[in-house]
Amino acid sequence: MIYSHPVVLLTTVPGLEQFVLEETLSIGKDCFGGGVIKRNRGRLYILLKDDSCISDLVYLARTVEHVRILLCEFESVEELDECLMRAISGFSSKYMTFSVSAERITKEIDYTSLDIASIVGKRVEKILGLKVSLDFPDLPLFVEYEAGTYRLGLELTKYMSLRDRPYRFFIHKSALNPIIANVMCRLAHGSTLIYDPFCGSGTIPIECCLSEKNIEVLCSDVDYYNVRGARDNVATFDLPINLFVADILHLPLRENAAFDSIITNPPFGLREKALGGLRNVYRMLFALASKMLRKGGRLILLSNRKRMIIELASNYGFTVRRRIGINEGGVFSTIFVLEKEG
Repeated sequence: MIYSHPVVLLTTVPGLEQFVLEETLSIGKDCFGGGVIKRNRGRLYILLKDDSCISDLVYLARTVEHVRILLCEFESVEELDECLMRAISGFSSKYMTFSVSAERITKEIDYTSLDIASIVGKRVEKILGLKVSLDFPDLPLFVEYEAGTYRLGLELTKYMSLRDRPYRFFIHKSALNPIIANVMCRLAHGSTLIYDPFCGSGTIPIECCLSEKNIEVLCSDVDYYNVRGARDNVATFDLPINLFVADILHLPLRENAAFDSIITNPPFGLREKALGGLRNVYRMLFALASKMLRKGGRLILLSNRKRMIIELASNYGFTVRRRIGINEGGVFSTIFVLEKEG
């Protein structure tokens, strides 16, 4: 089946699909007015009215990992041949090269992803007469399988995921995915004074400054080398971020600082051990937030310690406003939005 209108497949961190939809509509509401035709974990299939805003999406989207244009669906080799002739032959020539990547969403067939890519690749060679190039193909094709249906499309972000931000010259070993950081900043919309006490390489502060205008962000970390690396990242865009080295117990800040939001990614205890123990670090974070947030201010954090967060929120006078479960590379965690009680 050839799509009558372009269909774009957007991938993201599983659990953040709604934020992708909201951002997509903000980038090109008229273009993306066709609506969501399908939603899976980490995937959105959106019907386009036209393809005029796809370049804007690739350039501006900050909650998306990959962008793919789907051309057709097929269930047999015969339908694949028709798809190739009708959807691809019009903009291909015998001098062009191609590659095929594949993914199985459901696993009920015996074919592996490599098998699927090989089958499609051989049909492309036979039907269109194109040559394979795994280095820099003219047509980077993509095929996915789900419950008896194959979808064929073009990779628009094959060589670099949109999560690979240009400012990330320094990345520390527990660095946060910028897509998750961007969503956390969106959850603090309206804040003008933001603080991240575990800022690492500066991902959260930078994403907040790139997403919101007229804000000021403070960024600190106990590790001097992290702060030095974060300063290099911040220098890419000359952003209004104040960086300093400090332990969360000994901050050079007044207690009535009245931050609108504290947005942070405290240690998980997986790649890096928390100094003083994980529970003690979280307790210090909540004590800090209770003193330095204004009434109604938000503590937004990413954690895999649900029970601990809920317990500490109750002990320190915070209300849980929102919980968003995500799956980042097989690690399940939650974005918490906590509000300081008045």
